[in-house]
Amino acid sequence: GMTAELVGMVPKSAVMYGTFGVVHRLISQDDYLGDTPLAAALAGLAAGAPEAVTVTPAQIVKVRLQASEHAGKYSGPWDCVQKLFRQEGISAFAIGLRPTIVRNSIWNTVYFGLMTQLKQLLPATKSKQEALGQTFLSGFFGAVVATCFNAPFDVVKTRFQCQTAALASASGVAGDASAGAAA
Repeated sequence: GMTAELVGMVPKSAVMYGTFGVVHRLISQDDYLGDTPLAAALAGLAAGAPEAVTVTPAQIVKVRLQASEHAGKYSGPWDCVQKLFRQEGISAFAIGLRPTIVRNSIWNTVYFGLMTQLKQLLPATKSKQEALGQTFLSGFFGAVVATCFNAPFDVVKTRFQCQTAALASASGVAGDASAGAAA
């Protein structure tokens, strides 16, 4: 499951940080919001859906390779992708998309908002090394707190992704595109 995670990490991060950057620049130009923690939080919220769309297929593969109920079904990530597509169709790669959007949106909102707030509370830096240290420190604490908020949604996402597309669609609780695709 580690290969799928690593393959999905680069595009996921590029989409998350790219979307955040574009939206944050636009929002920060607003006279009311400016460059505030609220503007960062809103930009983080906006980055959640594109990030989720990017990462969900790789997450499906990772979860299927690691879940005990799918043990021995796949010989590796590529085999998993091929079997998912053949046996469950393209909609299998969207199972759990909605809870992933919620999970990522919550994490990004808390992370970027808190990180920005913490950086504003810390004293002004005198060097690039101090600035880097502050960014690392505020990012670390922002990530820890954000994870506390999104962990329940990660559990829901993972439970959905353990289901087959047919089961998710039949149960009506897929929370994603597969439910609509089968209807």
